[in-house]
Amino acid sequence: MQPSDVSKGLVDQDKLRSVVRRPAWSPDGMWLIIPTAYQKVMRPQGHKNPKRKLEDEGDDEDPLANFIEIHGCHLYLKGKYDKPIAFLPSPTGYTPISVAFSPIFYELPSTTEKGLGSSIWGDMPHRMVYAVAMRHRSSRTSCVQIFDTNHTAPLLEVNNAHTMAVTNLVWAPSGERLWACSRDGYVSVVEFKGEVLGRPVHSKSASGMT
Repeated sequence: MQPSDVSKGLVDQDKLRSVVRRPAWSPDGMWLIIPTAYQKVMRPQGHKNPKRKLEDEGDDEDPLANFIEIHGCHLYLKGKYDKPIAFLPSPTGYTPISVAFSPIFYELPSTTEKGLGSSIWGDMPHRMVYAVAMRHRSSRTSCVQIFDTNHTAPLLEVNNAHTMAVTNLVWAPSGERLWACSRDGYVSVVEFKGEVLGRPVHSKSASGMT
């Protein structure tokens, strides 16, 4: 989804109850992901406004009632900060508050497995993986989704690991573990065994990409 001309600002400034907003740079130093992004887009045809009362159907609508809110992350390319390259939407009801890239580069998938994400990130000689921690806007629940730069849908999702919002994410240097801390006072760890995230690129090749 491309950035909308009708977006109200760049980030959620009023409704998000969070003590942190953690952006992240990609390990090749070329991409910046900023969480708590916020947009208003035109309401799809036939999509009713649940807040609108039946008795008001005959009245003139508020122009803003024709738009719906979408939360997600803004993606920026290094040196081009005038506007985001793309908007990465989050699941309905969730706002992303923390992003963290794995320090590992991964081999590209085969041609038959190439996803739509590659059209957003451009042609890269490698694939990168990043995690996004999200907080539900009407409850204390949170989730962590794992993405890569070749697909728009998450590779993995972790739910119900904490009773309150996840506030920070940290990858192990090997890329085999992801640590998450929460406002509930606990720290959880997700372990990725084998090549579940893909086949790592040789360290010398990866360093040459930076």
